[in-house]
Amino acid sequence: MSVPLRRFLVAYGAAASVMFLLDVVWFAGAAHLFPYRPHIGRHMVERFALGPALVFHAIYLGAMVAFVVVPAVTRRRWQSALWQGALVGLLAHAAYDLTNPMTLTRWPWLLTLMDLAWGAFLAALASAVGCLAAMAIEPGRRRDA
Repeated sequence: MSVPLRRFLVAYGAAASVMFLLDVVWFAGAAHLFPYRPHIGRHMVERFALGPALVFHAIYLGAMVAFVVVPAVTRRRWQSALWQGALVGLLAHAAYDLTNPMTLTRWPWLLTLMDLAWGAFLAALASAVGCLAAMAIEPGRRRDA
């Protein structure tokens, strides 16, 4: 169940592009419309720390492509990448959002629900786009598994 490195890199690049663009929109705009600052403003940084974000996303995208996108490319089923990507996104965001109520006082559940939904949506879309991009560079017959 392997794919050539070239296809892996195409999938990774496509998924990373989607995730980057949508996360920029989310962090620059949409996140300010939702109740983050009123609830956790005193814990928020003034300047975004790019280093940890890059390290997290590099690892996260690598795992997502390896465990979700590559199997979907092999089976030529982008729909699998979509729903399995949603599960991986939910899991990744749940690790953060469901730990916060254990470690922080008065963590708002609304933020947890919003972030879980965002994580599932973002990873689903990035996984599906990564899969479609990898399949597009070497079109082939569909192989059902």
